[in-house]
Amino acid sequence: MAIRSGRARTWIWIGGVVLAFMMGIAIGAATPTPTPQAKWQPPGVVTITAHGDKTTTVTETPTSRMTTAAVAAGPATTMDSGTYQVGTDVLAGRYKTPGASYCYWARLRDDSGDFTAIIANGNLDGPGSVTINDGEFIELSGACAWTRVP
Repeated sequence: MAIRSGRARTWIWIGGVVLAFMMGIAIGAATPTPTPQAKWQPPGVVTITAHGDKTTTVTETPTSRMTTAAVAAGPATTMDSGTYQVGTDVLAGRYKTPGASYCYWARLRDDSGDFTAIIANGNLDGPGSVTINDGEFIELSGACAWTRVP
């Protein structure tokens, strides 16, 4: 019984696809992937595991220089992309940006993500400013850097 040449090409093509798929699975299975392993640590101890068996342990206490510096710094006076709570993350006041190709800002009642939380918003294609008040949230996106005007 002779097989027609069209069918033979189809089965060879399907066989090639299946073979390529199986080779991909074999290569993927042969590549080890590190699996993070979490275990209980006493408060103030952070364990970072990277690159196989190398383990680094860093101990931070409430009186450490890093923690004290972060607390002493208080709310920031500069912002870039992100959502900030005014009065906690950043100081209230007027912020200016020299602009970029695209910037978006939104003053928010809360950080719920709900459309009704928007107090005011805008798009900038160049310099601009926005005034934010204590208790609000500010959402920023784009390549703009915002600095508080004294």
